[in-house]
Amino acid sequence: MLTIYQQQKKGTRLTMPWTSPATFIPGQIIAAADLNSQLRDNELYLLAGRPVGYVVRQGLADYVTSSTSFVDVDAANVILTLTLNGSRALVIATGTMEAPVGQDMYFDWIVDSTTRAGGSSGVSQSNNNNQRQPFSAIGFFSGLSAGVHTFKLQYRSASGAATLHNNGQPLTLFGVEI
Repeated sequence: MLTIYQQQKKGTRLTMPWTSPATFIPGQIIAAADLNSQLRDNELYLLAGRPVGYVVRQGLADYVTSSTSFVDVDAANVILTLTLNGSRALVIATGTMEAPVGQDMYFDWIVDSTTRAGGSSGVSQSNNNNQRQPFSAIGFFSGLSAGVHTFKLQYRSASGAATLHNNGQPLTLFGVEI
């Protein structure tokens, strides 16, 4: 059974993005519109308007790689898209993995196919000797431009075939602007 969910938080999302705080001067007359954008809208944005996205993928087959360089887990289905108003995002992946005996498996995030969250070891590393175990991979990105960004989970093996289980076991991606 293939189940994919992708959601950009709607309903509570504001149509207006964050407004940089104004610097008021003594004697300045503050209008209702000023208060609305500076106080109400910005507080709503901070508390309820930040973009949130998630994907739950439960496929029919596991993902397997023998690559020693980071590659996309699934360039078509394991993708998280967020439309940011600010410049920072936190992305998280959880699932079940299995590395070859005596070898490590590595996970990392890449945004817009250009910028990686971690270094050569990624953001998560595990050695589990051919036993299934849960993993998590957390990536933090800053300095992003406002607009649409695509986050992909990538993985690699130190040596041998490493498996990311997806046959009956969900792979979950979650992202939020922070």
